Amino acid sequence: MSSHILLYSICFALFAPQLEAAETAADLRAQIATGGTHANDKQRNSVSVDRCVMTTKRWRNRPEHGWVLWSSFQFDMWNAELAYLQKNPPKNYIYAGEVEEPNPSGLVLVGFKMRGETTARFEKSKFRPRKGETTASPRGDGTSHYYERIEDFFFSMQGENVEAKAKLFTDSYIAYVRQYCTPIG
Repeated sequence: MSSHILLYSICFALFAPQLEAAETAADLRAQIATGGTHANDKQRNSVSVDRCVMTTKRWRNRPEHGWVLWSSFQFDMWNAELAYLQKNPPKNYIYAGEVEEPNPSGLVLVGFKMRGETTARFEKSKFRPRKGETTASPRGDGTSHYYERIEDFFFSMQGENVEAKAKLFTDSYIAYVRQYCTPIG
């Protein structure tokens, strides 16, 4: 009987940290999504994470077409570094706006730069100009969007409380990449 207890104790000791880490990974993914999601009457933003691949989406409300997927970035998180670092005060994003309490309003930019020779997939609406080589996206009938490969990019959010969302997003992004996307992690 004591050998079964010893076996259960060993299994618990080995697998309990992994169960706890999986919960933490889910929490961080949820925080990244919450921090990267924002909507107003002109645009909507969303972020999703599947393991270590992030997808950002931005829809624009165009009077003649309604809500259009304007841009989407998909990239390997390990290969993407936060690029817009505000120095004073230090932040992992750029913020400009009013400091109104209780709901400050402004514009935030969260930038990324891909490491080495890696690129991100940039999906764009046909209503946006092409820059360089493109391939058709399978979205819709295959003519509404196209892909470009890029090395640096940003997403923006505008409106109330976007600075708090950017802080949540960038802090959670850094923690998630360090804990779950590093080659030795």
